[in-house]
Amino acid sequence: MIFLVFAICGCSKEDEFVISGLVLSHESLEMVRGEIVTLETVILPQSSAGERIAWYTSDGAVATVDKDGNVKARALGNAVIYAICHDMTAECNISVVQAPQPNVGDWYYSDGTYSSEMKKDKVCIGVVFHVGHHENDLSDYSGTGIGAPECHGYAVAVADANQELCSWGEYGHAVGTYPVSDTGDNVDNFTDNGGDIDWSGFAYTEKLKNFSGASYSGYESISLTYPALYHVMDYEENVQPSPEYSSGWFMPSISQLYEMISVTARLDNPAFTPYQRQSWYWSSSELYMMPESSVICVSTGNWLAGYRGKYEEIASVRPVLAF
Repeated sequence: MIFLVFAICGCSKEDEFVISGLVLSHESLEMVRGEIVTLETVILPQSSAGERIAWYTSDGAVATVDKDGNVKARALGNAVIYAICHDMTAECNISVVQAPQPNVGDWYYSDGTYSSEMKKDKVCIGVVFHVGHHENDLSDYSGTGIGAPECHGYAVAVADANQELCSWGEYGHAVGTYPVSDTGDNVDNFTDNGGDIDWSGFAYTEKLKNFSGASYSGYESISLTYPALYHVMDYEENVQPSPEYSSGWFMPSISQLYEMISVTARLDNPAFTPYQRQSWYWSSSELYMMPESSVICVSTGNWLAGYRGKYEEIASVRPVLAF
């Protein structure tokens, strides 16, 4: 199936140049799903450089192209991108391939790709802090951009979601954001900094959205009742939208929070905003023994888990996502 993108020509027939050549910046490209590459054109002779280009793709399910030559990889497979100017045509063969295995510490970009060395031509939005779907993550990512029950890894945002310290939410209500055993008993998610057993931050964030009403009346309605969640949702909406094929930003559970800080706390790079010193960071995990009143946090004073009252305005929020 051919997908056409027509550009409007800015010249009259009598002003038309005779085009002797049309060259693209790439004859072939290997891309991964979500990646965007801009194809540049050179029209010969140089005096005709102002001519408009019409773009089209041979398979829009694999790769799309817009009127400016921006190619987006959408699914594994092959497609050809064509550029047309008058009677001249140039083409670029696109191969959309499986993304390489990520590594802890990789830079994560706005198009959902990642690399060990930062790419200056991309927008860095996070850092990979865990590779693979953690066995204790009970979240189901099928309804997200991941499109499958399990994810391939987790990345932490390069900046906090809130500028000023905030509270977690309303006191006296147990949302249910803590692990439960097969027999229905609350599982200890506090000892040993969470014990690496509490990884369901995405599922918890979805629970919080439903419990607070943010899923029904919009996130603005919870700015006072559930500020930490509000800031995460506002980060997604107004600060840094997440890549199309990710889970979207969510509030990390305690085990995710502890691991992300352990991996990135000493990261020295201008692209990564340091964690606020002598403060706390909220997780999405309620304390298993007092879920109606307390939430587990990590202190940036000693990098250890503690718990604080939901109503206390003492913590920051650093979003994470799954990909």
